[in-house]
This record gives sequence, C-alpha cells and structure tokens, in this order.
Amino acid sequence: MRNYETHVRFAAYLEGYRATPLVIKFLTWEDPIGGNPLTSSCADLANLNKPSLIRKLILYGLSKAWKPAIKGGHLTIENGIAVLSEIGIDTREIEI
Repeated sequence: MRNYETHVRFAAYLEGYRATPLVIKFLTWEDPIGGNPLTSSCADLANLNKPSLIRKLILYGLSKAWKPAIKGGHLTIENGIAVLSEIGIDTREIEI
C-alpha cells in the first residue's frame, strides 16, 4: 500500500491568549489505514498526543522566543521534524 505525504500542525496556547499561539508544522507520511506516525497510537516517542512530548515542544518554543502573554508574541516553526530531532527524538521513522 502507498504512503502519502501529509502536513500535521501542532498548536499550543496560554490560557486566555489565543491570539499568540506556538505553531509547529510537521511534514511526514500517512498510511491510508494506519494514519500518520505523529498522531497514531503506534507512534512511540513522537506521538503529539503524549503530554511529555507536548511539554518538550512548549519548552522548546519558549526557548526560541515564544512570548504567549505579549501581543505579537506568537511563534511559528515550519520544520517540526528538525525540532523533534533537536530535542532528542529519533526521526528516521517519521521523515519522508
């Protein structure tokens, strides 16, 4: 079966500050049956539904000048796979 290219978007907000999100975009693959490795239950370390990974992504955003409580403090990161690699996650299984 053929895998397809897919875009996954992660967004985090500070409560009460929806205008200044942290947005991280991921380009990965998707299986028509199993889904993509970032949101399916088969993913181990790189599952965007795991609180431990969400925490790491938020801390990463804060270290890269995300200022959620300041007007204009939003941050968008285009290469989420590179972020995962930088925080110590093996990305070989999720790269295209």
